[in-house]
Amino acid sequence: MERKNAPRVLISNMPSGTSLYEESKIKVAEVPRPSVAMATLAACCLEKGQDVKLLDLSLAQFEGKIPGEVMTEVLNSYKPDFVCFSFTTPLFDECCEYAKFVREKLPDATLVAGGVHPTIYPEEVLEKSESDIAVMAEGDFILPKIVEANNNPEKLKKIEGIAFKDKKGKIIKTPRGKGVENMDDLPLPAWNLLPVKKYTMPKIMTKKNPVGSMETSRGCLAGCTYCNKSVFGRKWGGKSAKRVVDELEYMKKCGFNEVHVYDDMFTTDLDRAKDICDLIIKRGLKISWKLDCGIRIDSVEPELYKKLKAAGCYGVGYGLESGSQEILDTIHKGLNIKEAHNAIKWANEAGIETVGFFMFGLPGETIDTMEETIKLATQLKLDYAKVTLATPFPGTALYAELQAKGRIKSQDWSAYNFHTPSKVYDHDNLDWDIMQKYYEKFYKKYYFRPSYLIRRLIRDIKTGNLFTDMYYAFKTFI
Repeated sequence: MERKNAPRVLISNMPSGTSLYEESKIKVAEVPRPSVAMATLAACCLEKGQDVKLLDLSLAQFEGKIPGEVMTEVLNSYKPDFVCFSFTTPLFDECCEYAKFVREKLPDATLVAGGVHPTIYPEEVLEKSESDIAVMAEGDFILPKIVEANNNPEKLKKIEGIAFKDKKGKIIKTPRGKGVENMDDLPLPAWNLLPVKKYTMPKIMTKKNPVGSMETSRGCLAGCTYCNKSVFGRKWGGKSAKRVVDELEYMKKCGFNEVHVYDDMFTTDLDRAKDICDLIIKRGLKISWKLDCGIRIDSVEPELYKKLKAAGCYGVGYGLESGSQEILDTIHKGLNIKEAHNAIKWANEAGIETVGFFMFGLPGETIDTMEETIKLATQLKLDYAKVTLATPFPGTALYAELQAKGRIKSQDWSAYNFHTPSKVYDHDNLDWDIMQKYYEKFYKKYYFRPSYLIRRLIRDIKTGNLFTDMYYAFKTFI
């Protein structure tokens, strides 16, 4: 319901966020997900009496619509005062096109850019795109302040964590600020502003549709050299168990039948993780959910898996990265390979599906270490295994290291995705054709093992998913 006389805020995303994976082996699993970031930003603005509309352009594109036409219709009908969008490094060129498009349609609208890339390169965003303001931190409580400031330079200067141009074109940067200090202070995401029923996933990814997205914590204490999450600070904060379960109940009322959690470190506080499960069970909340990521193999125990299973969680994902302990130590992963075997074994014993994420091309990678990774993946009884090629995103220690060595070949940010890193940098030891060969080899070795095929066949017959799995296997490998 539109709020009369309130500033109108349109929050949207880039239409091609999921197409980053369109040439990868996991393309069948890449579908639009409801953005918890967009819904939370909207809720923060609504709390301040501002009028908000959400537009998921990736969903529009997935449905076969032309994003530009959808955007034009919304701009013409809603006439927002502020147009806000968030993006990662590979989508910078698209951000520039998007901002130019909006500026032509609505010359007087204020364009606000947020996300990892504006946090790292606010000057570039303001100089090369039509963006008026760049947010250099978590934007939840910052965006409503920007709207309240209504382009008043003196008021904008008092907002921590932003960069903007003054009337003379000079870029003003304010202090970074602290971000969200207490996750329970965040309002419940405004899911009512998105078409919940449209967020369906293939059976290979879910048990029940529609599927919602959730964060129970933010941040990561690890120092992995390939990760750019540290640009927001190396810290961790979690919602209380009560808030998490309240939010799950709320999502069910909003129409979601399953929830996927996208934390960086769900089990940082193991007691909190177990308390969440206990409270779900105590309330008798029946909802299907899984942890797509955020489970470290050094922060689990058999009791946790049993509680997860009893609370309705049916799947967990692990960032395992490499089968070489030397490489894990080099990238400061802080894990011991031996821990992986127990972590997967305990999950299997509890009846929880497992996914392992691996990476080729990390510093020190050789043919031998790639073989070690394939060996580890095939030794672990994972239900699914995925491998990507390492990409040195700006803001990471990996990028700084390669730049210092003169190995960064391009700052064409559109090339910084998971299937064309060969355009970005030269690896110390390996040619790209060798890494591509091992990328293909990983999937063939893992999924075409007789032991895996037999185990999968037995499971599919029991669950009735045989033809579904055959379909997705065909889509992936043929």
